[in-house]
Amino acid sequence: MTKKFLLKLHLYLSLPLGVVIMLICLSGATLVFKNEIRNALEMPKVIAPHAKSIKGDHDIKAGDEERVGKTIGKFSSKDAPYGTTTKRDFFSYVTKFHTSLMMGPVGKLIITYTTLLFVFILISGIFVLLPKDRKQLCQRFNPNRSLEIFSCK
Repeated sequence: MTKKFLLKLHLYLSLPLGVVIMLICLSGATLVFKNEIRNALEMPKVIAPHAKSIKGDHDIKAGDEERVGKTIGKFSSKDAPYGTTTKRDFFSYVTKFHTSLMMGPVGKLIITYTTLLFVFILISGIFVLLPKDRKQLCQRFNPNRSLEIFSCK
């Protein structure tokens, strides 16, 4: 592949995929701060309605329902000061958007291939911007001409 072809491929893949990557990154950033946003807006904590216990007890034996109920009660009063709910909230939709663009299996494929192509874009960007000689390398790594970080002589 020539450098010109790689540059065009890099450019034409970056433009449309950049929009998808930006949306994925924004939804991911929203999910990172999910607990802080919930606390600031005094939103209830969401518990999955099918969950049997919070601590991950998968095998519930006879007579353990009371203990599981106490575990959920302790969880809701301790970790979620504004109560709990089993209804879907804003963040469940953001999670669905982040993982599949709200398109189901097709959206998951889109996100998978977008991510793989984004890695290609990053690697091709390195090759496109590789300098031809040492002088160009020094110019790119020394933005401030008064300071000589690298000796380019």
